[in-house]
Amino acid sequence: MKTSITKKLLLLFVVLGATCGAFADTTFWQNSSNGTATILCDTYLASCGGPGWIVYDDFVVSGQTKITDFTYTDFFSTGQISSYVSTKWFVFGPNAADPFGPPAYSGTAVATSVLNGDGSYTFSITGLNLPVTDGTWIVGFSNILNDPNAVTTRADSDDPRLPEWWQQNTTGTDQRTLPGNTAFSVSTSAVPEPSSLMLFSSAILGLAGVLRQRLMG
Repeated sequence: MKTSITKKLLLLFVVLGATCGAFADTTFWQNSSNGTATILCDTYLASCGGPGWIVYDDFVVSGQTKITDFTYTDFFSTGQISSYVSTKWFVFGPNAADPFGPPAYSGTAVATSVLNGDGSYTFSITGLNLPVTDGTWIVGFSNILNDPNAVTTRADSDDPRLPEWWQQNTTGTDQRTLPGNTAFSVSTSAVPEPSSLMLFSSAILGLAGVLRQRLMG
């Protein structure tokens, strides 16, 4: 009897693991850094020229999903990582033609940073919950620094997809379109289908029943 219950428990844990795994975050779009900096900065300060600048790049969404995380890679042209305070981020879409106009989502977050071997830093923004649908979306980042002389510059990427990126000033009055790509990634979590939710619920109920049977027996 105990052996039979143990087998049922193992089977239910396998079902639960497979179901939960379907909801796990995955890196959906990634433009890897080629180890060099682009020619324009992404600092939310006058040190970047004018009122400060935001760097934008685009990515494609296929299917209904939710954005959970972003990363972007920057070099410090002047200043140090210790001057980093937070990141202004913006998302436009679906099928955004350019970064002008009101964003679908925006916010300010304190990113975690990792020093790379080429001297750049990869910044990670996590814990988001941004529903998106099919189409081309645009994401922008700008660093808030406490050193008025510090300047960050986005890392370049050799990714051939969607070979266009933008730099726009923080007042939205000036924008530059450039060929190529910048280094960033987008992670998403698939929106569960009803069948997956039913499977998950059935597994939970089955597990509860087996545990009750075991406790009573």
